[in-house]
Amino acid sequence: MIGIFKYEEMREELDKRIPEILKTERYAENERFWGDEVIPIYCYYEALEYLFIDLVSGKIADDELLDRVLIFMEDMANSADREVVNLLVVQILEGLFGIERGVFIRMEKKMLPSTKGLLEVVKRRFRKPNGYCG
Repeated sequence: MIGIFKYEEMREELDKRIPEILKTERYAENERFWGDEVIPIYCYYEALEYLFIDLVSGKIADDELLDRVLIFMEDMANSADREVVNLLVVQILEGLFGIERGVFIRMEKKMLPSTKGLLEVVKRRFRKPNGYCG
C-alpha cells in the first residue's frame, strides 16, 4: 500500500481500512453539523485524530485497531501525493500538540518511522507546544 494513496481517494481509503471511524462520536458530530453536505476531508480526518488519541490514551482498548491506524498513518506519511502527507501533518499530527504529556509520549513511541519523522518536523516548528514538555 505504500506510496499509492491519492488525495481524492482518501475518504474511501479511510472507510475501507478503518471502518470503525464511521461509528465514532466525532464522525456522528460531523454528520449532524454538515447535514446533507459532504463532510469536508479535514473534518473527516479529525475523526481519525480523535480515534487515535482514544486508542493511545487507553480510552479505547483495541490493539488490533491501533495497529491498523498506525499502519494507515504510516502509509499516508509514505505517500507520493504531497496532499496526502499534508493531510496527515495538518489534520492529525499538528492536532496532537495539546494532548496530555504522558499520552503524547506513549503515542510518539508507538508511531512508525516515517510518521514519527514527520512528527519531529512538526515538533521543531512548534518548539514547545501546549501539553508537551519534551
